[in-house]
Parts: sequence; structure tokens; C-alpha cells
Amino acid sequence: MNFESTQNVYIEGDNLEVLKLLQRSYFNRVKLIYIDPPYNTGHDFVYEDDFRDPLERYRAATSQTTRSNPEYMGRFHTRWLNMMYPRLKMAANLLRDDGVIFISIDDHEVHNLRKLCDEVFGEENFVSELIWKNGATSASHFCTEHEYILAYAYRKESLPLFLFNGEDMIIERAVKRPSYKNPVSEIEFKAGIDFLSPNRVFPNLIGDAEPIRVVQGVLEAKNGKLANDVVLEAAWTMRDMILSWLSGEMVFDQKGQKIKRFFFKANGVLHYEKERGTVHPKSVIEGFTTKSGSKSLMSLGLSGFFNFPKPVALLSYLIGVVSKDDDIILDFFSGSATTAHAVMQLNAEDGGNRRFIMVQLPELCPENSEAAKVGYPNICEIGKERIRRAGRKILEAAGLNTGNNEQNNAKDKQFSLIYADFTDDYPLIPPTHTAGHWF
Repeated sequence: MNFESTQNVYIEGDNLEVLKLLQRSYFNRVKLIYIDPPYNTGHDFVYEDDFRDPLERYRAATSQTTRSNPEYMGRFHTRWLNMMYPRLKMAANLLRDDGVIFISIDDHEVHNLRKLCDEVFGEENFVSELIWKNGATSASHFCTEHEYILAYAYRKESLPLFLFNGEDMIIERAVKRPSYKNPVSEIEFKAGIDFLSPNRVFPNLIGDAEPIRVVQGVLEAKNGKLANDVVLEAAWTMRDMILSWLSGEMVFDQKGQKIKRFFFKANGVLHYEKERGTVHPKSVIEGFTTKSGSKSLMSLGLSGFFNFPKPVALLSYLIGVVSKDDDIILDFFSGSATTAHAVMQLNAEDGGNRRFIMVQLPELCPENSEAAKVGYPNICEIGKERIRRAGRKILEAAGLNTGNNEQNNAKDKQFSLIYADFTDDYPLIPPTHTAGHWF
């Protein structure tokens, strides 16, 4: 769609072969990779890489000549990991020095995937193991209501901190006084800390309005600075933040807001300022459910084709944390093309010009599936249709013209007819067009 202006790319094919082909044009150019690979259920994979060892030789080597439980034998994990390893190796080459990869996974393989990513990206480039509360539940001994998203950097030292917004809006707070819940902790301040009092000496006493007291030294202001070294008592909850700030590190409070500085006010009370606009994202992600992912497809007239699609808002959140401006976003397990939808949506919201590369194997839809019944032969056709419909809907919501340019109309008249056939209800349109090269 509008490739001359968007330069978005949709590629049909085995993603291992596609990743090889992308090496020349996109080596070290991709800012963010998100993938939602098939989870390991023990069933056959549509990605049939041939790395296998004959089963009988494996059984003999592991003394499993009489019986074998496929759910517990080594091969249960091996086949899935063998599928993932070369793809991650190829994908790593595409990341920029400040690039990031996010991988959705459940608890069947999260521990093995951590080790695999440590091997491919380096253990030192591990960023976080995010917990996504997806709203779905499955009960066993415990009611499981979460999945994981692993985050690895290509070079962690080149990766900026993830901050939302950048407004310099200051919120000021006093450091809490010790209490039963927040016991005493001693902190040493070196001379030179900001002190909003020109010249004054404060008594070493605790009062009702004083959240701290002096343990060692004298609390004295001179020319707007702390005059000498002093040890103070404060609530222990602030200890780590204060010590980190004193050592020159970037510090965030419990709400993920950046601490700008600690300072003494004119009355000798220790305060701190934080920047309201710099919110540090948390490792537990809430508010985005698989149900909302299904609703997104439903709103486009494409419901019932995918089980548990990822929410657009979740992908927009992850992309927004890492990516700005005209970055390239890659998803080589595109599936329902949620990542493409999220990129377009986020661009519309913040004025960005991010570009996506979607890669998907044209896996056939089962003959009795809802998708096949309405004319979609494979997953790629559903994904491309989703991109068309989402793109039109986003443009309409923004009040922008959704017509194709003359060049596109001339190259493929049937492509423009698909746009003309849209109604407000977004009816299902069988993918009979031949415009696949425009996605």
C-alpha cells in the first residue's frame, strides 16, 4: 500500500530464507525486532528445518530403547530450539548497535529461550524478562494469567534508557521521616549539595516537621550549598535512591519517574525533585489483553481467523518505548500482522515515520476454517488484508485521504477496486487480487 511513500514491506516465504536475503539490504539497520514465534506444544512445526539426528540412534544413546515419552525427552525442546536458533542468529545481524529484540513466549520454553538468547546476543546484552498480564487464564495447580516477553539489546551499552515523553515538569517532595514502617537509615552527604539557604546552621534535633535528623557533623548552609560533610537519618525506603544519586547514577522512583536532584530547603529539610514527563517503563505490563487483540480483528471484519492474537496496544507500547522517528521495525513471524497495524497506529498518534518489514510463511488455512470458507487460502492473505483495512481505518480516523496515487492505480487497477469496495462495516473481501508485490 502506497509503497513509494511508506516503504513498508511484506514478504511471503520461509523466514529463515528471507532473513538470509535481508542481510545485504538491512544489515545493521533495524532498530526493533518483535516476534511472536509458535510456542512449543510438542506438535509439528510448519518450519521444517532438517537438523535432526536419527531417532533410533538418539534413543540408544540415552537408553530409551524400550519406551519414550515425547513430552519429557530431550527432543521435545530440541526441535523447537533448533528451529529458533538459526533465525535468531540471522536476525541479530540486522539489528543496529542500539537495536532491541522483543520475543513473546510462555513458560514452556522461557528458560531455554533465555539461554538461547544469551548464546546469540550475549548474556551481557540481556535487558529484561517482562511479565505480560494477558488476561487469559489456564488453571492447573495455579491459575496462570501471564506470559513473558524477553528483551535483548544488540549492544546494551549503546542502548539509551527507555523513557516516555521528555517534558521537564518538576514535582517536589520531602524525604519521609523514619517511622515504624520506614525505619531509620543513615546516609552521608558530602559538602556541595544544593541548599536553598544562604548561610545558616541547623540544630541537631528531630521535630514534628523535620523528616530527618543529624547523626554526625553539622547541618550548615553556606552560599547556597551544604557547607561540610554530614550524616543524616532518613527513612530506609529512600536510601538506595539517594545513594545512587550521590554516586552520579540516573535514579527513578517507585512510579518510574526520574529523580532530578536531592537538595536541602531553607528550613533544612531534605527534598527531592522528579521529572513528571520521564516515566520509566516497568517490567510487569498490564492493561493489554488477548481479548482486545481479538476485538481489533473483529473491528476489521476479520474475527475468528486467529487464536489469541496479540493486542495492537501492547505492540504500540513496546515500539513506542524503543522506537522514534523513521526507525525500521521487523517481525519475521508476522501472523495476523499485528506489528504492522501497531506501527501504522503509532505513526498516526505521534507523527512518526516508522517503517515495517513483515515476514510470513504462506501457511495454508485448514479447509474447514472460517478463513478458508470466505476465500483466504493462507495466512499471508489474511495478514495483507488486515494491513489494508487497518491502514484505511487509521487514515480515516485521522481525516486523511485514503485514495491511491495515480501511479499505483495505473500499475494495479484491481488493488484500487479493493479500496472502493470497502464499506463502514468492513465486509470480508476474498483475496482474488494480484497486488501482492505492493505490500
